[in-house]
Amino acid sequence: MRRTYAQGMTTSSGGNITLRDEDGDQWVTPSANDKATVSQDLILKVDGQGKIEGKKPISSEYPFHRRVLETRPDLNAVYHAHPKAIVGFSFAQIAPDMKVIPKYSDYVGRINVAEYACPGTEDLAGNIAKEFADGCDAAILSNHGIVTGAGSVEEAFVKTELIERTARMEILAKSNGLEWIYPDHPDAYKNAARQVLLMEEYEPEKPSEKELEARTLICKWANRAYKKNLCGTLDGSFAMRVTKNSFVITPANVDRMNMQPDDCVLIRAGKREKGKTPDDSAILFQTIFDTHADLNYALMASPVSIMVFAITDRDFPVKVIPESYQMLRELPKMEFGTWQNDPRKVAGQVRENRPVVLFRNDCLLSVGRSEFKSFDRLEVADYTAQSIFDSEMIGALVPLSKQAIKDIEDKFFKGEV
Repeated sequence: MRRTYAQGMTTSSGGNITLRDEDGDQWVTPSANDKATVSQDLILKVDGQGKIEGKKPISSEYPFHRRVLETRPDLNAVYHAHPKAIVGFSFAQIAPDMKVIPKYSDYVGRINVAEYACPGTEDLAGNIAKEFADGCDAAILSNHGIVTGAGSVEEAFVKTELIERTARMEILAKSNGLEWIYPDHPDAYKNAARQVLLMEEYEPEKPSEKELEARTLICKWANRAYKKNLCGTLDGSFAMRVTKNSFVITPANVDRMNMQPDDCVLIRAGKREKGKTPDDSAILFQTIFDTHADLNYALMASPVSIMVFAITDRDFPVKVIPESYQMLRELPKMEFGTWQNDPRKVAGQVRENRPVVLFRNDCLLSVGRSEFKSFDRLEVADYTAQSIFDSEMIGALVPLSKQAIKDIEDKFFKGEV
């Protein structure tokens, strides 16, 4: 609940969570309590007979939590929040189009829209339960917010986070008059996950100092990317070279905010550390590091602003600010599924002086000689994207002049091959 507030997904008094444990007891957040400081001792217990135990009044929205859990015994967590973009969709009484990002759509599933009723009433509880009975795991509450259900609180949170990120992309695209595109083969990304699971394993040895440093740095930059809203809880991928034929990479399905060095996975000579599953990007990063001896770091992420260029046909104009042109050089697009199915093609596309690629309906890839450069390029891409959209709300975008471009090229690019 504190994290929900910290991520801007609800206000101080808004939002509530219920978790059903293995004994069938339900644990519920209190009513009218500051979500930034709510503590474990304030969580209420509702036993199987409906008896309530706790120091504070139970959440006023508990009726719909109870009804959803009664309706869907396969769910253990009910999560309610008021993320800004989703609330905007709730005013329009429609759901975001998740199919524009296939990996998000597959994780979230179908989203229904529940009819409005006064908060805290049995009428609202019935309206929401009806939608969950229809098979959805998320419901936009008309003129209110969102409810998600899952096997765990963490999973429900991630679903809400992905819906909010997609909603923000859709709002940015539509407010700038852009039409989005859909991938021809939306399940292509699953190939990478299969390939990673097929990687041979090896017994890990005592880590070297460089490996330990790489694990620490991977966690540091993944954590920063999450805090800066450059990636989501599970969808940022980071890798750092350790030796000529080994690198450390983020693990699959581990929280980017709380990830620890021991969670990271060492890939050595194409084999993965025993008992661990690396991110789906492991084979791509392996191919990039094998192809380019001077590249030591790679990352993939899906920041909201730059992703608008990935889900539409609009090209990204890098020559609008010196930093963007200097850091990114260009920002080519590659088709959805390319990095999963043809990593060699991607490795041939990137190098230190052509370090970024945008994959349609998927993510941004950034590579570099250092972790700082790769991360900086990610930030510059997303910051510039947001500034482009902001500028077009107040006037026509004016790119750098030919002389300004020549000056940048003479100062920063001269002598490059």
